[in-house]
Amino acid sequence: MYSIGLNPRLYKYMEPTLMPNGTEMVSAYCRFPDVRTSACMRLGREGKSSNAAALQRGCPTLGHGWVLDVAVENVPRARLVRRARRLRARWKRAPQATSAAAAPPPTQPLQGTNASAVRGLDVDVIVLMLDSISMRRFAHGMPITHALLEQWAGADGSSPWRSFRFDKFAVVGSNSPRNQLPLMSGYTSLEWARDHGGLALDCIVPGFPEVRAPRSHVCQRWVFDDYKAAGYVTLFGTNMCDWGVMEEVYPFDTHHPPTDHHLMEPWCHVDYDVDKLYFRPMSRCLGGRPAHAPLMHYERQFARNYAHVRTLQWTIYLEGHEPSFRSMGQLDADLAAHLLRLRADHAERTAVLLLSDHGIHYGRYYDGAKAGPQEHTLPLFYALLPRSLLAQRPALKAALCMNQRRLVSPFDVHATLRHILVYPDTPKLPDWSIATYPLRPRSLLEPIPAERTCVEAGVPPDVCPCQQQ
Repeated sequence: MYSIGLNPRLYKYMEPTLMPNGTEMVSAYCRFPDVRTSACMRLGREGKSSNAAALQRGCPTLGHGWVLDVAVENVPRARLVRRARRLRARWKRAPQATSAAAAPPPTQPLQGTNASAVRGLDVDVIVLMLDSISMRRFAHGMPITHALLEQWAGADGSSPWRSFRFDKFAVVGSNSPRNQLPLMSGYTSLEWARDHGGLALDCIVPGFPEVRAPRSHVCQRWVFDDYKAAGYVTLFGTNMCDWGVMEEVYPFDTHHPPTDHHLMEPWCHVDYDVDKLYFRPMSRCLGGRPAHAPLMHYERQFARNYAHVRTLQWTIYLEGHEPSFRSMGQLDADLAAHLLRLRADHAERTAVLLLSDHGIHYGRYYDGAKAGPQEHTLPLFYALLPRSLLAQRPALKAALCMNQRRLVSPFDVHATLRHILVYPDTPKLPDWSIATYPLRPRSLLEPIPAERTCVEAGVPPDVCPCQQQ
């Protein structure tokens, strides 16, 4: 049996079948009458309290084995390619503000810009977010990927990518909305603004989650909008059944998605998405594959299908969002292989930000170990840039090397993403001079002062790593 997209209608599979144009996901239920599903076998072995919701469902008997699997396929759209080429040509001809929502007319260039200069770094951008993984936990829990990134940090030039590790990347709040909204928009959550006097994203629907936005709700404050205006095709994906923190702005079936392509549907099935509390799904497998495999496959297809235009990918993996620290190990080898494939095909034209929004903030380790709260405040953050680009721009390389030892925050990562579009000119950012909080976002592509304080970086005192240490 199979279904198309999230349509609940089931079809009986009899022979090879042509899918409707534009179909990007098919769910299949395959029956293996003499075999238990891998999900049930795994839950039966673990049998721990954190899997309570899954254990209450129970496992099917040996005589019943319907297994959910999914097939995903990124389908390129010719209109997106045409739009990207048109906007990219306009972007290169006429300097303009990086914000799609607040751009002046093309005849009014940004102050201080050189219209004859090449605008920006002219690279594809991939943001890989591993939710709830600290820098220290990443080194211990994902040793293969960690070793790969450390190897690429060398100056010998053996890899087309140079990696930069930012050890003082600090959270600006306790949870994902407080950290990811600044990353994606440069603005804060409603709670952060209430507590600290910041600039909240004005698209958020007050009263969430009891109150949800209508399907017609529009928001043009995201970094995705800036990249679209610069001629990029955009993608958002996560192995969870919603828009991530953007669900505070969009319902799942919004008429105005923030990106050109998105993928969340495979993880909406009841077999997988049952216990949303701390992201403990029914299974971490889809068929015989890890649940993250379809998302990685879709990412690589997207990069290949749009190889002739500029692209921005933003994907979020939830394996780290559980307190035993075991699930991230299942992601390790596949993530390393994923990076190697991306490097082989796209390294010379692609910048990668591999980061987390925060370390774990619940469970026995966080509650009982002194290092628990410290790890929460210092999440994972690596940046990978083409060595050929760094060779052409020595000031860029020098700034990145220096900033590895500087205090940086999600606000700075957002500034960096915007700076990529206009470098070496100054990016247009939200105007924090009108807020009571004295935030000063800084791009990692320029030197950050050594004496910078947590307040200037937007890091509240209760999560400031300097004060904790």
